[in-house]
Amino acid sequence: MLKTGVEIALGSDLDGNHENAGEEFIWTVKYGMPPLAALKSATSVAAELRGWQDRVGAIKSGKLADLVAVNVDPTQEIAEMTRVTFVMRDGIVYKAGN
Repeated sequence: MLKTGVEIALGSDLDGNHENAGEEFIWTVKYGMPPLAALKSATSVAAELRGWQDRVGAIKSGKLADLVAVNVDPTQEIAEMTRVTFVMRDGIVYKAGN
C-alpha cells in the first residue's frame, strides 16, 4: 500500500486498551512508513479521510484540543509514542507529565 500511494489512516479498535496504542506506530514504521508519515497518518491524514479536518487533525484555534505529548522527538524515535507523558481530550487533561 505504501508503494502505491494509498492513503493510510493510522488507528485501531482497541476497545478501551489505549495504553497500547503507541505500538501501532512501531509496527507501521517497521513495515516501511517513515516516522513523520506515521504521525501524520494518525492526525491530519486520518482527519481528512474521515471528513473531520474542520475539527481535528491539527493544533489550530477552533479545533478540538486533543493532544498527547512525549519527551523525545518521535520522528527520531517512534517508540516514544508508547511513552506518552501528557494526554488532553476536548481540553481536559487526563494525564499530566512525569
